[in-house]
Amino acid sequence: MSAVKANNKDTYKATAVTLIVIGMLYLIDKLIHFSALGIPWVMNKDNLLLYTAVIFLFIKRDKSVGLVLLGLWLVLNIGFTAWFDVRLPAALGFIDNRRYIVFDFNTMKRSIEDTPIVFIGAGNLATNLAKVLYRKGFRIVQVYSRTEESARELAQKVEAEYTTSLEEVNPYAKLYIISLKDSAFAELLPAIVAGKRKEALMVHTAGSIPMSIWEGHASHYGVFYPMQTFSKQREVDFKEIPFFIEASSTEDAAFLKAIASTLSNRVYDADSEQRKSLHLAAVFTCNFTNHMYALAAELLKKYNLPFDVMLPLIDETARKVHELEPKAAQTGPAIRYDENVIGNHLRMLADDPGMQQLYELLSRSIHERH
Repeated sequence: MSAVKANNKDTYKATAVTLIVIGMLYLIDKLIHFSALGIPWVMNKDNLLLYTAVIFLFIKRDKSVGLVLLGLWLVLNIGFTAWFDVRLPAALGFIDNRRYIVFDFNTMKRSIEDTPIVFIGAGNLATNLAKVLYRKGFRIVQVYSRTEESARELAQKVEAEYTTSLEEVNPYAKLYIISLKDSAFAELLPAIVAGKRKEALMVHTAGSIPMSIWEGHASHYGVFYPMQTFSKQREVDFKEIPFFIEASSTEDAAFLKAIASTLSNRVYDADSEQRKSLHLAAVFTCNFTNHMYALAAELLKKYNLPFDVMLPLIDETARKVHELEPKAAQTGPAIRYDENVIGNHLRMLADDPGMQQLYELLSRSIHERH
């Protein structure tokens, strides 16, 4: 009976110590972020099992529970265990050519969510991407932006540190996601990569910048391109957003695809030439189309009409191309080049030569291609 009581007492003590240690680690992580120090594995969920096993082995006289927990951790985390000869330095007092069990901790399975991520840029795309990664459990450790307000605003949303100086960007992150204007990216590239670890993976999110821009600046690099229009004020459903991935190695490509797959059901390979054509097509599909909305809004305002009367028309036009080829979905006077209607419209635009010229150019393009 006394042995049972002693065993129970050991169990209570080991459990209490475990809760205290894990609680302290959690509080420390909240204060200093282990990811920011380059040691994200400290708070890896699987490693909490290891801490428990070690505590139970030290405190309990009955080692069975601790050994079982340690065995579970080994099964979950060790990629392989190998026997091989190692020649240890004689200065350490070891005999040469002895056999040792070697655990390859480089192959330990780490959740990709534990990857320390730094965002360079806090614009529309960066804001949406950082927020969805944060909601999926990824560890955003820092946000950089030239403007303090933008950096602070995004950092607060993802519980990260922020900076407005590239010299202060965390050098220990595993993944750096650069989302800047094309011209700013090219200008800041040397400062972005300066002081970062060789193992760090550098990616940009631009559709129009080739992956080769990284050559000579980074050892591990790629492109992480979500093709969508983003606004800070509007949430988007990432599950339907296509991600296009390119990387300097198959391992880095697989890593980026794994991250993208946690966000989207549509993840593709695309080289720089393919991505440039995607970006060009997206400009026609999205940017030019939205500009047409803006011009339409100006016209309606001129005649004291609200823009929202166009929304059913916009929605139906968008729905049609889900079922029909865009060419087959085209309607309007330009297809048959109805000169009476077109001429009347051009006269209505006489006070705006630029819009008049655009109307005529688009009408001729529609007619010639249909």
